[in-house]
Amino acid sequence: MKIELRPLAEIKPYEKNPRINDAAVDAVAESIRRFGFRQPIVVDAEGVIVCGHTRWKAAQKLGLDRAPVHVAKDLIPPPTLVIAEPSSPVVRGEARL
Repeated sequence: MKIELRPLAEIKPYEKNPRINDAAVDAVAESIRRFGFRQPIVVDAEGVIVCGHTRWKAAQKLGLDRAPVHVAKDLIPPPTLVIAEPSSPVVRGEARL
């Protein structure tokens, strides 16, 4: 898997992200501050977040300029349904689509 550092300004949130978890941003920011990124933000070929919205928000909160990103180039739309995380509301049937 190829991981690159990408400016946060070039990473775009997915408009239909089913998660509302702003309450987790502080904890994720603290984890990134203490331990660094342990998982990259995954984006599609256009730079839209597929998974990692909370990591992206946490990086912004920390004032970081860049974040590690994996570009998943072989996805078919909509990307969030293609590789949704097991903990995702999409997978659990709780999505707001």
